[in-house]
Amino acid sequence: MNGWMTRRSRWAILAVLVLGACTSGAPASQSATSQPTGPAQGSGSQPTTTDATAFTVAFTGFGFSDAPMVQAIDDLNASGYEIETTEVADPNLMIAGTAEGQFHFSSGDTAALLRAISEGAKLRIIGERVGDEWTLGTVVDITSCAEMEGRTVAYHAVGSFNEVIVRAYIQENCPGTMPEEVIIEGSENRAAAMLAGRLDSSPLELSDAVNVIDKGGDGFRILTSFNETLPNLRPATLAVNTDFMAENPTTTKAFLRALIEVNRRIVDDPDYLKEIALEHAPSIDEATLDEVVQQYVEFGLFDPNGGTTEENLEYTIEFFTNAGSIPAGLTLDQAADLSHLNEVLEEIGRR
Repeated sequence: MNGWMTRRSRWAILAVLVLGACTSGAPASQSATSQPTGPAQGSGSQPTTTDATAFTVAFTGFGFSDAPMVQAIDDLNASGYEIETTEVADPNLMIAGTAEGQFHFSSGDTAALLRAISEGAKLRIIGERVGDEWTLGTVVDITSCAEMEGRTVAYHAVGSFNEVIVRAYIQENCPGTMPEEVIIEGSENRAAAMLAGRLDSSPLELSDAVNVIDKGGDGFRILTSFNETLPNLRPATLAVNTDFMAENPTTTKAFLRALIEVNRRIVDDPDYLKEIALEHAPSIDEATLDEVVQQYVEFGLFDPNGGTTEENLEYTIEFFTNAGSIPAGLTLDQAADLSHLNEVLEEIGRR
């Protein structure tokens, strides 16, 4: 099977703008139109006759850390589901589409997701795509937070997690520092801009930070790794449209179970992560892949129990509230529903 899935589309920004407000009452679920054929791959993964077998998962990109979720989708498709993946570069537009039912699940920016939920979007966090893979990469002559003054720093989008985390880092370590802010979509594109000498600093996914340091020699450094400084922060969560979740609980659980099974295989056999990254991540740099795999496994970024807990989600809500990214008052019950994740873990056992 092609690593790019059976059906895949990319939305242009102008096309996505027609989505409208997040709180629209557009229907969220799709009905199963035919019985699946072929055996289930893994226990509990075969579709039921009452839940939807066709649904859409939206991503903001398809990089190294997306490979396990894309593989889980492939596994479900092999068992009889019909899952379409869609790429929407702007996390706010992706979340708006999920709230409206244009997509049923989305994988991406927790800050943007919590902001939408606080405004009444029909969404809940049910798990995570990957742990905190974010670093702050800089040119080598920036050796401290304060030395970012007047230097360029790039973010994926206004209001995105990587903008919030850098501003919070500055507020904590060098308040009053004013870097020159620019927008460059995609961690890999910001990494390329740094290597080309057009950018002084950027939040980078760990895989891109490894590549920048490998290619740039002594010209770059990791100023901080947020996985180490903020270990309870969950920046990349999995969201579901609440109408779809209510109407399709078995499908929701099947999606979570497939992802956990991929994560557990990675923990048991790190070479499997390399294998699926080569298949599913189009921009992967094979020269540094072994080191990237080692780093992600050592940091435990693909959690065998799904990653999200009540404790770390409460911390995450508090963090983004204190950072001014979301209004005060959002509760865990409003933001998340971990019941399906917990049921899956009860069925297959926790690690």
